[in-house]
Amino acid sequence: MLIIPVHNRIGYNKITLPVLLHIAKMSKRTGHVHIIDDESTDGTSEWINGLPDIEGYLECTYTYVREKIGSSSKQWLMGHELAGNNIKYLADFCNDQLLPDGIIDLYAGKLDETNKVYGIGNDARSNVPGLVYPFIKHPLHWHRPPHIGSGIIRRECLNIEQLKPNNRFYGFTKWQYGLKKKGYYSLCSHGVNCMPLDKSPLSMLEENTRSGDGRNIIGNISSVFNRKTPIL
Repeated sequence: MLIIPVHNRIGYNKITLPVLLHIAKMSKRTGHVHIIDDESTDGTSEWINGLPDIEGYLECTYTYVREKIGSSSKQWLMGHELAGNNIKYLADFCNDQLLPDGIIDLYAGKLDETNKVYGIGNDARSNVPGLVYPFIKHPLHWHRPPHIGSGIIRRECLNIEQLKPNNRFYGFTKWQYGLKKKGYYSLCSHGVNCMPLDKSPLSMLEENTRSGDGRNIIGNISSVFNRKTPIL
C-alpha cells in the first residue's frame, strides 16, 4: 500500500504526485494508493480532485481523504487501518522528493529477504550536483541508519511495537527505537538516488519558507515544519 501525504506546496505536488502515481502503476507490489491531504489551503485539493480518473489510471484501488492529520504517525496508522489483510508493507513518500521507477518493488523485495528489517528509507540527497532526475545505481550497497523518515515499513511491526498517534514529528522515530530494542533494524542504500527538490534547480524552498511550509532543522531532526499548522 502506498500512502502519499500532500500538504500545500502545490508546486512540488504537481511534479511529484504524477511521478508517484506512475511508480505505483508500474509496481507489481502496489495494491492500494491512499492520498492524504492535510487540509491544504493553496489549491492542492482542487488540483487533485480535478485530475482525470486516477483509479482507472492506476488499475488498483485508490482513496483520497482531506482531513487534519497532524503527524506522520497518524499517516502510517491510517494506512494500517485501511489496508486489507493481504497487505504486508506500507510505503509513505514525501512530496518534496523525486523517486526512481522500481523503488517500491526494490524495497519490498529487500524486506522479503529477512523479517528482522522493519523498514527501508530513502537516502534523500543527490550524489550529482544539480541533478534533476532520480535513478537506481547498481550494485546497491545497503547500510543501517539510526532511523528512517519516509520509505516502506513492515506492517506487522505496527503490532509488535505500538506507534502512538501524537502530534509531534518524533513519534515515528520513537517507534523505531522501540523496535531496535527488540532486535529489528532499518536499511538505506546510497545506490537509490532520490532527488530532494529543495536542493535542486526546481527548488521552491525560499517561497515555501515565506509561506510557512519550508524545511527546518529542529534539534537534530530535519523535518517538514509548517509554522501555521501542526507538524506533518
